Amino acid sequence: MLDPQWAGCPPHQNPIRIFLRLNRKIFNPAGESDGVGYIPVSLRSNSGTKTFATDPDDSVDAAVILVNARTIAAEYEIDGVPISLFPTDEEAETRKKSGIGEEILSAGLLPTFPGVRRNYPFFKFGNISNIPDEPIEVPCAPGEPPRLLRLWFIAANLVPGNSGSPIFLVPPGAGGIVLGAGRPMLLGLQSISFSGSDVAGMTSARFIFEIIESMSIGDADLHRGVVEQKQK
Repeated sequence: MLDPQWAGCPPHQNPIRIFLRLNRKIFNPAGESDGVGYIPVSLRSNSGTKTFATDPDDSVDAAVILVNARTIAAEYEIDGVPISLFPTDEEAETRKKSGIGEEILSAGLLPTFPGVRRNYPFFKFGNISNIPDEPIEVPCAPGEPPRLLRLWFIAANLVPGNSGSPIFLVPPGAGGIVLGAGRPMLLGLQSISFSGSDVAGMTSARFIFEIIESMSIGDADLHRGVVEQKQK
């Protein structure tokens, strides 16, 4: 999305700007024709350097860019994912050892029906399918040379065009009391959908956290794990 040259995706030309398509907070479906707005995000500075950060490991399909969420939230419906929902190193290692079969949830826009006047995200459900120890050869498009990516396999019908959608672990009871199953957390982001199968590739949240950590954001709260409730 941000660096198709890296991914080997046609037309092999990197964009200098993308747009966030967001639902407006104030919208009257009976009288207004447009309930979305488009927020420009520059991918290059005036000097030509990229404004987003990536992992030094070239096989990690993830990028992080800073936006002014408070300004955007004044007009649009957005809700961030706190770093506390990222897995700790211990939780990530537990998933790698015994996480196959655990339930996941994802949400993203369906490319054939994103919504005309509003965004209507589609929720998809599935399971962790496999967590290979080696990078996987993945082409961006048929006939294009593959590149090696570090992925988890997710058994879910996550369609092409949903790339970048969050994938959450949802243990039994996550909506209320959780007994021994652990806590809900952000497992990662969809990287690719394998055509002809109900299997998708996911970039682990561990890599996303490492990128955020490397950006040395002064006031960032980088605590992962359970947040202690303050007593009144």
